[in-house]
Amino acid sequence: MKNETELQQALYVIERYRAQAESLARQRQMVMLTMEEHMRAKITLCEYEKQGEGREILVPAGANTFLYAKAMRPEKVLIGIGSDVVIEDTAAGAVQKLDDSIKTLEDADKRLTSRINDIENQMAELSAEVEDEMRKASAKPAPKK
Repeated sequence: MKNETELQQALYVIERYRAQAESLARQRQMVMLTMEEHMRAKITLCEYEKQGEGREILVPAGANTFLYAKAMRPEKVLIGIGSDVVIEDTAAGAVQKLDDSIKTLEDADKRLTSRINDIENQMAELSAEVEDEMRKASAKPAPKK
């Protein structure tokens, strides 16, 4: 970096890196929340199947509210497969679909984490260069008039 324009451009690039890293971090947070939801669904499904038919269970209705119900056909479940399409499947089949989705989400998380790390490294390198240039510029004597 030789002049003020290049320095300003570098500062702009650092800000773009920061914004991109923040955006990817938000995406990663959504992936993590979705993965947690899938894991909870898998655990619930496995526990429901173990209870057996006719057993009284609590069904979460949201906002820490639960309904009393009886387990019916615990070996069968309804599972969404996308685009508001729901199919009936065996509990084992549904668990496998959830496992597949969890694996896909884990892979997405790894890719996002890697990309965030790459951006943060690039940002750190560029920031160090900018700081070095600013230190050099402040050490130079002011031009005489």
